[in-house]
Amino acid sequence: MNFYFPATKTSVIILSNVVRNGDLPEKFYYHTEILKLVREELKKGGVKAKK
Repeated sequence: MNFYFPATKTSVIILSNVVRNGDLPEKFYYHTEILKLVREELKKGGVKAKK
């Protein structure tokens, strides 16, 4: 998965081995938690865009 935040030119790429059978939201738990952390840091200004 690739999450891109154009305002700060930040890209987060998450690679994982996902099994297709089972509860899909459970499979992407870590993806969504990482995305939440990145969003929080971007809102606080913790990640600066490279010039």
